[in-house]
Amino acid sequence: MGPVRRDRVARVVSDWRSGKPQPVTAGGAAATIRAALKAAPSLADADLRVIPVNRGRVELHGWVSNRHEGARILRRAREAAPEAEVIGRLRVQGEDEGLPPTDGQGERRPA
Repeated sequence: MGPVRRDRVARVVSDWRSGKPQPVTAGGAAATIRAALKAAPSLADADLRVIPVNRGRVELHGWVSNRHEGARILRRAREAAPEAEVIGRLRVQGEDEGLPPTDGQGERRPA
């Protein structure tokens, strides 16, 4: 479900009061995140994959040019779907080449 933060609590209360439906499925959250990333001019051409994992959990995969860009992408994704847990599986060009893939839990698989 993600960390408890003031902005997330305020949004949940606001949504609850307005009766606005929330995307409760991972697929709904993934679609919301994809749209938010495409809407950002600086991110429209980024090669990112938003993968629904299970209810309330979405993974973000892809290559970024630097860690700052990766943090900005994750922040935008988490703001777009605050009810979902967004797990960053972004790799940094020039730093992460040659690393073995992860097992989905952050643990490195043997090469």
